[in-house]
Amino acid sequence: MISTYTFSPRGREILTIGNKYFERELGQHEIESKSTEQNQTEEKESYQSVNSWKKGMLLDYFAGQEIEEEKKDGEKTKSEFPILGFDTHAISPKGVEMITKGNDLFYRNSTTSKIWKKMTLIDFFKDHLVINALPDAPEEQLPTIKLKTHAISPEEEEIITYKDRFWRRKGEVKDWQTGRLRDYFNEQKIQEGEFPLNYWDIHLFTPRGDEIIIVGDRLWIKNFENNIWQVKTLKEYFGEDFPLEKELEEKNKVEQELEKRRYEMIKEKVMGELIKFFRPELINRFDEVIIFEPLRFSHMMEIVRLQLKEVGKLLEDQEIGFLYTESAVKEIVHVGFDPIYGARPLRRAIQKLIENPISTMIIEGKVKSGDQVLVDFDGNNFVFNIERVELVETEKNIKGKVLNFLCEICANRFKTEVIDNATTICSRCASRQVQETVEEEKNHMNLNNFQTNSQSQEKTFELNQSQETVTNQINNAFQNQSISSFSTIS
Repeated sequence: MISTYTFSPRGREILTIGNKYFERELGQHEIESKSTEQNQTEEKESYQSVNSWKKGMLLDYFAGQEIEEEKKDGEKTKSEFPILGFDTHAISPKGVEMITKGNDLFYRNSTTSKIWKKMTLIDFFKDHLVINALPDAPEEQLPTIKLKTHAISPEEEEIITYKDRFWRRKGEVKDWQTGRLRDYFNEQKIQEGEFPLNYWDIHLFTPRGDEIIIVGDRLWIKNFENNIWQVKTLKEYFGEDFPLEKELEEKNKVEQELEKRRYEMIKEKVMGELIKFFRPELINRFDEVIIFEPLRFSHMMEIVRLQLKEVGKLLEDQEIGFLYTESAVKEIVHVGFDPIYGARPLRRAIQKLIENPISTMIIEGKVKSGDQVLVDFDGNNFVFNIERVELVETEKNIKGKVLNFLCEICANRFKTEVIDNATTICSRCASRQVQETVEEEKNHMNLNNFQTNSQSQEKTFELNQSQETVTNQINNAFQNQSISSFSTIS
């Protein structure tokens, strides 16, 4: 996956994958925010230039540069650059570039400087203070073993993370504040999905202020205008020219070619030994000689998924859901694979790393029927997230606004109640491609107005009829009284 990702102050994107780096001028979202006065030709040319990544080795990135490492006695020596890859990469709005690899920090005062300085994280943080850390809580102190992410905002707010905790400071002050990743998203909204609360792989800010968090192959981005987070895949964000896809394709091609050549060599040697050991008459009776290929990483991934599927079935019998991430699968493969015994240790690795912790949580009552367990790997340990569904009384339910929607797939028109952080789906085909409509509401209002007018007209007509009836009764009574009076006179 992507190792680091950052922006320079003028918008140059720098991305590293292992020991290679990629860079291009201006991000796609920066191009989209340009003035509309540009004609379509210029926009098309700009878009094409955006998607042209320049590729090189990290050895070329540091070409013609050197490191000055200052020792305690004041003597300066030269060190080696992290040409095999690094953990974090951040560039401040002033152009200060900082790279970390393990507990080492490399930095230079500008992106054009040829001289880098190197120091350990302990030396960098030695005079710094976490003002809200508890007295006896070493996990709340600044991390000196390594940094997981490092980002600097356009307002020069510096943020670092390690495991499930973050630290931040304003400007160049030495006072930091810390908190859990779940506290970082307090009072923030997301359109769909959930926030990454266990760990971050990459964290950065664009020159215009958009905030980006990457975990695995998913990306969270917060627009600086509306402060609402969106979840995308890396391919959706970077487009079709995403360098990671090409790197994986090239790597797979090379590995397949190497495996093919290795298999042909092994087959040739095995057949030679077979001919030496068995007589030709016996070999001639064999229908076919099959030589099995050695298991590759992709094969091990599939085996682990099948094994975890069996774990999921066992938990379903107890009415407990089970999900896992690709990071967890890869770590199980790394732990359980043995070049001698092949896939046999995988079963024991899954039992030790997955089944035993879940069984302990069930015995302790932390996981109950109706819960769902999500297994993830944060880079250091396995994380078990428990999702629980609780019934809420009717009067406590959050009431939202009833809106009209039109499904783009099946053209179904429906009404539904919309609340915050909810995803609207079609009531017929369950599609998420729905659009809010106002026509039905207006037609409904016009129909109500028409019915109201009709009812008022009917009431007016009935009132007129009643008035005529009363008038006729009065006239008849008056005529009867007149007749009786005339009879009396006569």
